[in-house]
Amino acid sequence: MLSLWATLVTVLALYQIAKIIYRIFLHPLAKFPGPKIAAATRWYEAYYDLRPHRPGTFFLELKRLHKIYGHIVRINPEELHVDDPEWIDVLYVTPARGIRDKYTPAALMAGAPGSGFGTSLHDVHRKRRASISPLFSKAAAASSTDLIYKNVLTMLQNVRKQIKHQGYAEIQVNWLTMNCDSLTDSFLGKGMGLLRDEKLAQAWAETVNAVATGTPFSKQFPWFIPLASKLPIWVLERLTPELSKLLKVRKDMLEQATEAVAFHSQHVGVSKGARPTHELYRTILSFSGLSEQEKRPERISQEGFVVLVAGSDTTARILTNGVFFVLSDKTKITPRLYDELLQAMPTLDSRPSLQKLEKLPWLTAVIKETMRLSALQTSRLSVVSPRDDLHYQEWAIPAGSAVGMTLRDILLDPEIFEDPEAFRPERWLSDNPSLDRINRYFLPFGRGSRMCLGLNTAWVTLYIGFAVFFRHTDFVLHDTLYERDVKVVRDCFTGKASDHSKGVRIKHVSADPM
Repeated sequence: MLSLWATLVTVLALYQIAKIIYRIFLHPLAKFPGPKIAAATRWYEAYYDLRPHRPGTFFLELKRLHKIYGHIVRINPEELHVDDPEWIDVLYVTPARGIRDKYTPAALMAGAPGSGFGTSLHDVHRKRRASISPLFSKAAAASSTDLIYKNVLTMLQNVRKQIKHQGYAEIQVNWLTMNCDSLTDSFLGKGMGLLRDEKLAQAWAETVNAVATGTPFSKQFPWFIPLASKLPIWVLERLTPELSKLLKVRKDMLEQATEAVAFHSQHVGVSKGARPTHELYRTILSFSGLSEQEKRPERISQEGFVVLVAGSDTTARILTNGVFFVLSDKTKITPRLYDELLQAMPTLDSRPSLQKLEKLPWLTAVIKETMRLSALQTSRLSVVSPRDDLHYQEWAIPAGSAVGMTLRDILLDPEIFEDPEAFRPERWLSDNPSLDRINRYFLPFGRGSRMCLGLNTAWVTLYIGFAVFFRHTDFVLHDTLYERDVKVVRDCFTGKASDHSKGVRIKHVSADPM
């Protein structure tokens, strides 16, 4: 028996040694620069993302590697990373200019392989994206303005109550609550009612945080969430309470999707009458370009999950950062923004159209600079050219190889944006001679066929959210520090501030608010 085990151990050890030798010397990417340990094993990346004392920091290690090895670096056995803004339009293209699959480990990090986000193959992604794209058109987004106005004003009422009760309000939870209710009212037809229930809102914020902080682990072990989802909730509550919150949301989404599928099957061919309340699912189920297999509740519920979590959190964090950046300069930025908004919104209950808000130059500049400086997407976007080799300078990248770039690096590139760490909305005004150049590299929503589908919805929410909030000028920051509460120090697909952060907190200028 001992001899058998010894033989097995020896065979496994020899296999691992042979694999490492192949990766370092014989692999198609063996010629590319980078540390040999990264070429040999993914544990090099895992160390930076999973170490307990400072997790989620491989995105910072990438910057160091590029300083050592140059613009193109092999960062793990199967993947290259490029740090060169000029190459962005080569790697991320529309289908007319090339086919790009998503690198499978990158697709699976959210544990939702049935969603468009979790889809690797270009052709499958194209169909899944097309099935929901009508909901995210500019016209569809503009139609939600009344709902967003209503929810932002309700949020401000909640903020004032919180300040009266405890002396301050943590604004990110409030923005998340507002945005989540807007999305669920619009796309799922069954609002979560977070604006009406502060405890429920806080629980949802904790759930979203659990999704984010779990991303570095799921990126390294993409099989974990699908496996854990098969366990009973009571088991997960004892093993990992954070993950149990996530999977409870997934279960709720599955129940809604199942209900929508049942409704749709009973009303196929009915031209009038009742409609299902789940607009997202109804749109998918009515799309003729998908097979029946693609319309199963298990798959479409994952689309709903990604829309809810990713859509609500990212926009809320941009709004939160905007509050910090604007209120940090009460002498220049805030007065100029208020004066501009006062013209467009003479009274506190004014509701200008989206088109009118889009024409306000300083508001637009503040929003764009907030998105740029927030640079929320810290994870690299890794894709594969399945048919054609790619070329970067003198390097020929074999077809089928994973290559990624990091949008955050471009948005904070000092060669493009002068003084990139400074909040300077004026850089987006028409009198800036570099405006055309910086607009070319303004890509907070990505580029190419995998560009963020929800960008129109995000723009509407940002315009209305900023306009209504900053039209009310009686807020100041409360015990909020950039280094502790805003600065990105951890990659959780999007950037996360320090674990010691208290959040961005605000209070009234005086005891007698406007």
